[in-house]
Amino acid sequence: MRAQRLTLRGWPGGALVGCALGAALLALAPATLGYDPWGWLAWGREAARLDLATGTSLSWKPLPVLLTTPISLLGDLAPHAWLLGVRFAGLLAVVLAFRLASRLGGRAAGALAVGALLLVPGWMRYLALGNLEPVLAALALGAAAAYWEGRPRAAFGLMGALALARPEAWPLLAVLGAQLWRSQPTARPLVVGAAAAVPALWFGPDWLAAGDPLAGGGVALAAPEALALQASHHPLLEAIRRALDLLLAPLWVAAVLAVRSSSPTVRILVLSCFAWIAAVVVLAGAGYAGLSRFSLPAAAVLGVLGAGVGVDLARRAPRPVRMAAPAALAALLALAAAPRLGRLDEGWREARDRAVALDTLVDSVQRAGGERVVAACRRVTVDGPFHTALAWRYDLELNRLGDRASTSHPRLDASRSQTTWVVRGAGCPPRERRASARLAPRRAGHSSLEGNEQEANGGEEP
Repeated sequence: MRAQRLTLRGWPGGALVGCALGAALLALAPATLGYDPWGWLAWGREAARLDLATGTSLSWKPLPVLLTTPISLLGDLAPHAWLLGVRFAGLLAVVLAFRLASRLGGRAAGALAVGALLLVPGWMRYLALGNLEPVLAALALGAAAAYWEGRPRAAFGLMGALALARPEAWPLLAVLGAQLWRSQPTARPLVVGAAAAVPALWFGPDWLAAGDPLAGGGVALAAPEALALQASHHPLLEAIRRALDLLLAPLWVAAVLAVRSSSPTVRILVLSCFAWIAAVVVLAGAGYAGLSRFSLPAAAVLGVLGAGVGVDLARRAPRPVRMAAPAALAALLALAAAPRLGRLDEGWREARDRAVALDTLVDSVQRAGGERVVAACRRVTVDGPFHTALAWRYDLELNRLGDRASTSHPRLDASRSQTTWVVRGAGCPPRERRASARLAPRRAGHSSLEGNEQEANGGEEP
């Protein structure tokens, strides 16, 4: 494949405006946050007050807290601002995927890359619940574009931002830093700054706030997702399977073929993505959760490269093959994509259900005494993935929330039946007083509010 210059300069203005308008329209969709984003907002508020407390059921990562610290100053508008930012980043990732793949294989490749990204399992859920993955996908695609354009400083900066959210980016950041050190001596202060800032921001807050620089790693190793993976028959194979599930099978084939591309840049990008996924698998072998979303930034770039290379190879094939290739490729992609199409709206339905459940939970707490009773009880226990949401709503440290099995009296307890939240004080006011609010009945087979979401209770590397 002949290397082409992406020439992304000149288009970002219109693209950014379009993404901003799209994010504003998406604001009309169900609006609530998942487990981790509520916790990041709570930590951001604590960081703004210089009173951060980590080492809780949420494992520390610097990037989201660096973002939520200024956002938390917006008060009640902060959750909406975070959702708007995540959805903007998700749309920007889609635009980047189209632009990059189009440069490799034309608009057909661009459309294929967009479809691949939208069909990543969980993508719509991440947009609906404000997870960090759309931001990381945009950063990864931006870093790939900058590297392709020969802008190593921009690529290094974007990879540095990724390294503040995912440890799998650390080796790639080190390699980029070494290249930048040799090729651009004037950039050496940037490399030294990143080498100092990344470990300081990962381990320093846990050291200062929890007394242990590896506290986040301990939380991640003890997460239910990590324990479940280690209890499986083949943890490493399961981690690989999860990563492979991110892209349609034909795109994986094209991505592997891209290793033999005539473009050195394409080969480097493909191998870098495979190195990222290998790091996820290695960490899974070390006891961490190995969730599929940990590989999503690499998969986003591989989807683009696979789409571009695949379409380009089809065009270079002998004429009989070239004539049949579009129909064959379309059939293969349709067959692979069909099971995923019916699940595209699951994330938005989950966001709607969570919004209803959270509103009725807060209403129940308010009936039981609201801020006064929350302040009087040393601990708060709640069913489902709503601990961090209550921490934000009632300005609580995350270590004041837990489950009944690990929490002693006194506590404020919120339990959920099929259609009702019941809140009562256990050993603290209101003693034995109950307040309830009704919920819409849960659909059969739908367990999104049962506390089984993947990011709950950590599930992250240190």
